[in-house]
Amino acid sequence: MVKNLFLVIIVLFFSGCGDSGKKASLTDKSREVVTMRGFHMVQTELGIKKYEIDAAEASINPKAKIIRFFNVTTKYYDKEKEVANMKSDTGFIRTDTNDMDVKGNVLMTTMDGSRLETSSLTWNNKKGKLLTNEYVKVIKGGNIMEGVGMESDLMLENVTLKKVSTKISDLDAFKEEKKK
Repeated sequence: MVKNLFLVIIVLFFSGCGDSGKKASLTDKSREVVTMRGFHMVQTELGIKKYEIDAAEASINPKAKIIRFFNVTTKYYDKEKEVANMKSDTGFIRTDTNDMDVKGNVLMTTMDGSRLETSSLTWNNKKGKLLTNEYVKVIKGGNIMEGVGMESDLMLENVTLKKVSTKISDLDAFKEEKKK
């Protein structure tokens, strides 16, 4: 009787020692979502760094091909040189297209000092465009442009605003331009 009880306990012990203690990996398709703190990701194209993402926390869903991140900073590069950075509260990237959506206190700054502020912003990787349908403020030099809805390149050089309002900081220069 004691022998049988001992044998049952050993069988139960070893049957509980399966793969459940296995560490999660990005290639582990059996797990729906992998969550991690201190997330860092670098995207390259032909070995050249395009952007890097740092986030306090990220949730990776390999089946949906989505990475969600929280308290995020994204740095964009051109020829290995940082050209812009963006901060936001949350966001996600589609790993199959590299399209990115960020939300909450979105602030983007280019290395020439241009700034973009909005509550929601999308990077369409195929078009190479930043897009939003929300209120947006773009500051370039002493000029402030505001609107609801925008399309722009990454460097904020070719900005198209919808429902626009503009603040002219140098009225005399504006009048001179108008006369020409």
